[in-house]
Amino acid sequence: LEQIAGIPRVVLGREVLRGPYLAQLPVDLALHVQLSLLLIFSGASSISLWTRRVGEQVRSLGHAGEPDAAEGRVEAAANEVLYRDTGEHSVAGEGWIARPLDRGQLARVAVIASWVQADVDPEVLLETAAPQIAAILDRAELLAADGGDGPPDRKSTRLNSSHITI
Repeated sequence: LEQIAGIPRVVLGREVLRGPYLAQLPVDLALHVQLSLLLIFSGASSISLWTRRVGEQVRSLGHAGEPDAAEGRVEAAANEVLYRDTGEHSVAGEGWIARPLDRGQLARVAVIASWVQADVDPEVLLETAAPQIAAILDRAELLAADGGDGPPDRKSTRLNSSHITI
């Protein structure tokens, strides 16, 4: 599509990642779609979502892409971002970039892109996707608090084992 339309992947990604269509999908599917789109447009090998509640260890909420050969590196990145107050500023390391999502009174979350060799700087796409991901997670919290159809407490077997438990 990038070659046919002559539009850079980052520009296409920014438009698609901001789309309002995710609000119409079930929470677990919406999260999976957003992480998968972020993976496609960023060219990352893996996109993962991590959280940490006060007094708890970091834990994965979901991922898209290849299982990360450097899973320890990504978990260490999640620890670095979620244990210190970085505000909403991205933090980068060797082969990864993390974007924390400040959700007020709710648990902090970070979306992390990791790659072997990136052909696009994923930071602008993480910034674009962040509000949608936060909105999906907020909706999951509301559904769970309401006793509604919140996300299941299991891993989804869709495509790349994207899952959500908050």
